[in-house]
Amino acid sequence: MMGALMKARTLDDDGVRRTLGGMLVGSIDTTATSVAKIIAVIADDAALAKNVAADVDDDVRLAGWCSEALRRWPHNPIVLRQAAGSTSLADVEIEQGDRVFAWTQAAMLDAEAFPDPQHLRPDRPVAAYLHFGGGLHPCAGRAVNAFQIPTLVGGLVRRGIKSVGTMQWAGPFPSHLPLRFGR
Repeated sequence: MMGALMKARTLDDDGVRRTLGGMLVGSIDTTATSVAKIIAVIADDAALAKNVAADVDDDVRLAGWCSEALRRWPHNPIVLRQAAGSTSLADVEIEQGDRVFAWTQAAMLDAEAFPDPQHLRPDRPVAAYLHFGGGLHPCAGRAVNAFQIPTLVGGLVRRGIKSVGTMQWAGPFPSHLPLRFGR
């Protein structure tokens, strides 16, 4: 994976260092959670499953479908941040250093950012998604996620998912998601 990212010139030297660090620290849980939730969402919606299968060999559209599925069931529905400066949000005063809980799941259903938010579309702007942070704190592994998650989902979809069982959990992370394949 790192070789493919470097060959595509997706990462500079600093990006390689940050990405390797991110892979060691958080990639496994993030990837496992994201892929499991994407597959569960796809399996729960026959029309979505058909659309994803039709676009499985189009890297851009497959990535878009993955992002859209994560809007339905994000791997990080809430993130904790610390205010970098004083501001106000919806008439609430926030002081520098205050802890702020950002409900990313609600934000990604905001019609101003995602017109017709209940309708899944793989062509939405990548920058609108909050799955892997943004602003002052983007995920160090976002380039890996953008490559790895659709690659894994695509591999499973290509095998012909026949059924998806009930996800089992180890704390906040999936530990097991039974899949049966038709091929």
